[in-house]
Amino acid sequence: MYDDDLARTPAWPKFGAAAAERGFNAVLSTVLVPDAQPPLLSGALNIYAREPGALRGEAADIALLLATHASLALAGTRPSNSPRCGRRNCGARSTPAT
Repeated sequence: MYDDDLARTPAWPKFGAAAAERGFNAVLSTVLVPDAQPPLLSGALNIYAREPGALRGEAADIALLLATHASLALAGTRPSNSPRCGRRNCGARSTPAT
């Protein structure tokens, strides 16, 4: 989701106006997806800017790159008792014999 004029957006009239009153005029949000299998959507990366249009172009590209890295980091934090692990121990790491 992207909006560079929160004060005037018809999508969220109350939120947009409240954010703009506090000096936030643009927002870029993207979902964090730690697993390609539904329903493991674990959150969002929300970035706000004071300048309208500040989150376009390169800034948007960087935000999406950060969201990808955050999703990968979250994927590595799945607990070993996750239903996805089944009977195997997802938390165990094999170590080479010395």
